[in-house]
Amino acid sequence: LFGPILPIVTVASLDEAIDFVNAREKPLAAYVFAGDNDVIQRFKESTSSGAIIGNDAMMNMTVPHLPFGGVGQSGLGNYHGHFSFDTFSYKRAVMLRSQMLEGLNVRLRYPPFTDASIVLIKNVGLTRPMGQSVFSTLKIILIAILAYLGLATVSLKSR
Repeated sequence: LFGPILPIVTVASLDEAIDFVNAREKPLAAYVFAGDNDVIQRFKESTSSGAIIGNDAMMNMTVPHLPFGGVGQSGLGNYHGHFSFDTFSYKRAVMLRSQMLEGLNVRLRYPPFTDASIVLIKNVGLTRPMGQSVFSTLKIILIAILAYLGLATVSLKSR
């Protein structure tokens, strides 16, 4: 239903309201009126809609920092202010790197792997073990590179 009509559905329980919404296509917006914020939170977590508004109606459209849009048959994408620009824009991923160390890079990324390249591969990444500092990670990387170049010795130990 889309238009100047706001359907108001009265239900006997929160479970009935959740079942009612989940039995149909996902709504563009769901307006939940409840004196208990836990009820609104549970409704939000148990249903899917383009927007959920608690204890108000239509005011979400006046907030330029909130997107407007649906999911499934109620729409795709977000519109409203900058969100409209983002919806119709393509965010292109671009990664550029130097080829200066390509020879070393090829030897570290592809088989046959040495103990040094394995240590380097295991320790280069976006995550580090909990509590390990950036300097500790850099130290491991430096040791692995030196070992690969034959300037240090690295041995792998089973734990």
